[in-house]
Formats: sequence, structure tokens, C-alpha cells
Amino acid sequence: MTAFKGLYIKDLKLSFNGFIIGLFLIFFAMIASFALKEYFVEPSIPAIVSFIIIVLHVFYLPANLFTSLQVEAQSQLWLHNPNRGWKLFLAKIAAGITYFVASLIVSIILVKVFIVRTEYLGEFAGLSEMLGDNLLMIAGGMFLSSIYLTVWLLFYWTLYHALKRIPFLNQIRWFVLLVVWLSITIIGNLIKKIPVVKNLQELGTVNLYHFATIFRGNTVSPETAELHLGSILISILITVGVFLTSVWILERKVEV
Repeated sequence: MTAFKGLYIKDLKLSFNGFIIGLFLIFFAMIASFALKEYFVEPSIPAIVSFIIIVLHVFYLPANLFTSLQVEAQSQLWLHNPNRGWKLFLAKIAAGITYFVASLIVSIILVKVFIVRTEYLGEFAGLSEMLGDNLLMIAGGMFLSSIYLTVWLLFYWTLYHALKRIPFLNQIRWFVLLVVWLSITIIGNLIKKIPVVKNLQELGTVNLYHFATIFRGNTVSPETAELHLGSILISILITVGVFLTSVWILERKVEV
């Protein structure tokens, strides 16, 4: 636990500048939205921008992890680190989640202020109450999606560096990654069409409202949607499997 805490603190420090830059970009975007609001005389622009900011957080954790991994690749600090691969990766993910949550809280506050409390939203008037009641669910969806993307990024990063040890593939590593990605995508799509897998995905159906909007004049109507607990379970198993595969590649194949 002490080793993990040390790695976690180190990764917090490693990613701190990126966190500050991210906050700066958020506030810059909001200031720019007010300038656009005045220029186009459209009061709903800050509300729209604040909502876009929270949606874009799905890419926050992968971006944070990639930046941190690139620093490790350049400094080669991991070559002298005695800790297991899962500790190295989890410490980075934990540090990224810390900054992700902090940035997301700032974004949620902006959405609360500029969407829920904005009196005039034009075509987005119908979204105000719906977003106010379901903002945490949206944020949770962003978080889970971000974790999923992060683990896949981890896999491709470790695979890319593992290919250094294979001389005839070293110069075409990006092409190999593309082939691997296409192969996984095609195989995944084929597996999804298998009747047994389709049935598993549809287990535990929960009816929800989603936030794809239908414009009818100046109103917006929510559409009903279904959440399949079976699909979530499969995604969790895939995430764990991809993470463990990444750890195995790092410990046995990677020379950072």
C-alpha cells in the first residue's frame, strides 16, 4: 500500500500541469462563449458551451493517461521501478481519476449555472429541467465511458512499445496497431451477432430517458431508451481482460 501511495503521489505531480491547463481551457471556453453571446446576441451560447465541456470529459482520462505514459517513455523511469505492472498502471489511472473528478465537478457547476439557471435557452428550453434532474447520471456515463477508453489506450500503448523488441516490425508499429484495431473491431462485431451473446447483452433491461434531442419548433422532447445490464457486465469483463493483458505485455515484453 505504501508503494502504491508513493506511485499515486508521483503521478499526481506528473499530471498537475496538465490539470491546470485543462482548467484554464475550461474557463477560457466559458469566457469565449460570453463573447460569442454578445456578438451573436444569443443568450443560450454559454449554456450550450458548458454542456459541450462536460460531454468532452469522456476524453479527459485517456488524454491524461497518454500524457503521463509519454513522460515515462521519454524518461525511462519504469526501467528501474521494482513495482508490479498493475501497480504502475493503477496508480496512473487513480491519479487521472482524481483530476478527472475535480475537473468534472467544475464542469457540472458550470452546467448548473448556465443551463439549469438560465432563464432563456431558446431551442434548448425543454432541456433545462431534464438536465437538472439527470446531470449526475450524465456525469457517471462520461466517467464509465472514459475508463473504458482509457484501458484500451493502455493496451495499444503497451503493444506499441512491445513491438520495439521485434526488429522487422519496429518501423511499422503504427500500421500493426491499425491492423490489430481493425481485427478486434471486426471480430467484436461478429461475436455480437451470435444469438447467445445477443441474449446475454439484453439481460436486465432498464427503461431510461436519454438526451438525444428532437427539435419540434422551439421544444425538445426526450426519447425513451433501454439500459442493458448484461451489456454493462460484458463491458466490465472486457475492461478487466484488456487491463490484465496490458499488464502482462508491460511486464514481459515492454522496454520503455
